[in-house]
Amino acid sequence: MSDNVKVKEPGRIRRWFRAMKSELKKVSWPSAKQVTKNTFVVLACLILVGLFVFVIDFGFIKLLQMVLPDISLQW
Repeated sequence: MSDNVKVKEPGRIRRWFRAMKSELKKVSWPSAKQVTKNTFVVLACLILVGLFVFVIDFGFIKLLQMVLPDISLQW
């Protein structure tokens, strides 16, 4: 037999949950005000990036239509 056989320790799942609970108590949770502020920042960034991609895409379509007037690109 091999010497590298792992033996399951009894109660290891219970210890893992206790350690997890202990670690979660150490977490510095944000306040509701911080969460709201960060949510609005993320939404604003999403809107700005979406608008940027829209403008770039629209510009490339118009440029492609100028270079190749026979092409039919539709929105």
